[in-house]
Amino acid sequence: MEYIRNYNSALACALLRGDIQVIPGRGPYILRFQGIPMVQVGPLYPENNNPSYAQLYIEDTREACTRRNTNKANEQCDNELMDQLSQWMEDNNPYAVSFRSMRNKLDEENEAAQNEGRAIQDFQLYFMKKGTGLTEKVYSLPSADEIAAVCAPTDEGEFQEASYDSFPKHGELKYLSVIDPTKDGMVFPILFPKGVRTLSVVSSRLNWVKNHHQTLRVETYKGLRDYINRLMIQEGVLSGERFVLPSSFEGSERNLAQHYYDSMTLVKEFGHPVLLITFTSNPRWDEIVSIIGDDSPANHPDIVSKIFIIKLQELLDDIVKHHILGKVSCYCYRIEFQKRGLPHAHILITFQQVEKLNTTNKIDNIISAEIPSIEQDSELHNAVLKHMIHRKCHEGSECWESNECKKGFPKQFCEFTQLADNRYPFYQRKYNSVEAIEGKYQNNRWVVPYNRILLLKYNAHINVEHCASLKSIKYVFKYVFKPSDRSRFQVISNSNEDGSPQKVSVDEVQNYIDGLYMCAHEAYMKIMGVALQRLSHSVIRLANHLPNEQFVYFQEGNETSAALNPNSNKTTLTAFFTLNEECKKQFGDEINESEYDS
Repeated sequence: MEYIRNYNSALACALLRGDIQVIPGRGPYILRFQGIPMVQVGPLYPENNNPSYAQLYIEDTREACTRRNTNKANEQCDNELMDQLSQWMEDNNPYAVSFRSMRNKLDEENEAAQNEGRAIQDFQLYFMKKGTGLTEKVYSLPSADEIAAVCAPTDEGEFQEASYDSFPKHGELKYLSVIDPTKDGMVFPILFPKGVRTLSVVSSRLNWVKNHHQTLRVETYKGLRDYINRLMIQEGVLSGERFVLPSSFEGSERNLAQHYYDSMTLVKEFGHPVLLITFTSNPRWDEIVSIIGDDSPANHPDIVSKIFIIKLQELLDDIVKHHILGKVSCYCYRIEFQKRGLPHAHILITFQQVEKLNTTNKIDNIISAEIPSIEQDSELHNAVLKHMIHRKCHEGSECWESNECKKGFPKQFCEFTQLADNRYPFYQRKYNSVEAIEGKYQNNRWVVPYNRILLLKYNAHINVEHCASLKSIKYVFKYVFKPSDRSRFQVISNSNEDGSPQKVSVDEVQNYIDGLYMCAHEAYMKIMGVALQRLSHSVIRLANHLPNEQFVYFQEGNETSAALNPNSNKTTLTAFFTLNEECKKQFGDEINESEYDS
């Protein structure tokens, strides 16, 4: 639908605000938010007699339609269609109906006050906050009676609070909570014409962590607290509230660190990985086009994500089960998302010892970095030019950094593949020049390394690199190598204006929100419960601790029962020791203790 965003904004009850960026360049259109988008709602009546958003539903229907049609932002919209949509919303959308009911109630009150010779009573419109719990349905269609109520003040002149968001007749703009179930339906009436209660899964979990940091107690972060206290003493300030994002929260630094250590456990057991494969989604796969037709893939992140997940699993089956590249001993992968939103997976493959790529001939059998001649292999020739050519970069390009391409392009011509220490090999790139399109030529210096079988089968950008060091694992889990952002603990002055020590809070939850960027594809995968990282083998993390210094989890007020609980002294580490003792008693010296090293 052309100009759909204009129609949506004209009919919305609330305004979406935030750090909004349009990502330039090729590929699907992407509108990106930095941090958490804020939903802003004004009072029921405007101060400047220029109503907008929900205020238009308070006005007379015809007058509201006229304002929408004469708005300069809607000059490209069809007036008749705008009128039809406006009328439909007022009749069917529960939020529009609720605001209109406020208009009717105010008209009744004005008439009653005039007939009774009294002052007009103040009213407020309340939106119920039901549906904010994770145990309720993610999407449910509300009726106007379920979501709103028009309330009069009490005898003391006060309005009720509890579980309602209030909208007074006059006042300042207000923001809806990030976990308010009404916000999506109020901001996107074209997407949810009959209203919807939605749950922001990530926001709800973050909100739970922040609201329960005092009721849930555990001696997990003693070292962090000690460090903060020492820093505060040095700076001459007081330690304020601390909100710690635990390792159980998917995507937190501690959570990513745990995944990194799990992958390092596989390295210890099976050796370093041999191949790093980067598999990027192709929004023009036949399976996607057959479903969406001529529509843009940007409008169907769910379809693109579904097809990518299916193809990723098929790729893993080809490599791990069908051994198309060699016999695999273990693997791990992590799904990430480009700036333009398309998903891609970094896959680390470890071969069995007999399959190790320890010679240049073995590497050449799997990895190529050349454009084949069209006479030699026309299908591969076209696939390489379509998917595996690094665009010539310059200042302003995404890969440009410190006056050079951070990917190292253009590469040097090389007659034969050469191994290198602590970096990718110098692949064979013989001198050549191929006409890519009419009048434009490419050569092997710009080819991204690939595997012929994978490229032809999956018709997508699939970068295959030989890795001989732990650098590849660091690349996949690069987040964990970022130093702790200690600047968040710094203060500008050591005291308040009255000379008293300044109090500083440490809020990891807010820090996470401020730097949060989530595209539609990632949001879809998280809603559907797709694992963004996976290991081929299960890794059990032992709770390392000294005797009687294990972690004990309890709620505030239950300290005594937690201390007396007989299971409080049982952990995965003590269970591991118990298992070893039982095995020794049963099998004696037949057990090779080195097999049980943790």
